[in-house]
Amino acid sequence: MFPRVKQVRHICDYLLELSFTDGTTRVVDFRQRIVGRGGVFRQLEDIQFFKQV
Repeated sequence: MFPRVKQVRHICDYLLELSFTDGTTRVVDFRQRIVGRGGVFRQLEDIQFFKQV
């Protein structure tokens, strides 16, 4: 079974720190998954909106 995300913290720009139920923590850069994709991702390109996680 996969661990679930327990906590999310904005670090800077499109970097998020994800903490999981199994105790692991990872930093993930979402820039390539968001910027330039348009559609439902367009609003997330605004850093002020994105960091409201």
